[in-house]
Amino acid sequence: MTCPFCLGTVNHKALGNTLRDWRERLGLKQAWVARAMGITNTYLCQLESGKRPSWSRQLVDAFSALCEEEERTQQKEMAI
Repeated sequence: MTCPFCLGTVNHKALGNTLRDWRERLGLKQAWVARAMGITNTYLCQLESGKRPSWSRQLVDAFSALCEEEERTQQKEMAI
């Protein structure tokens, strides 16, 4: 899977859609991801819908790290 933050020019709606798709492919619940990122579920929903275009570098890093860790965990489980 390609990191959703490696998209070049930022289109917040497209970025939000990509984030939601990526989170759903990993089987992660929105509430769990929001809690792990230290933001509210409402805020994450707004980010995913493109209604909140205020991505900070901190949020980008948190989401990327979270998804990378979850993907590694799933790969380990599949190898067992």
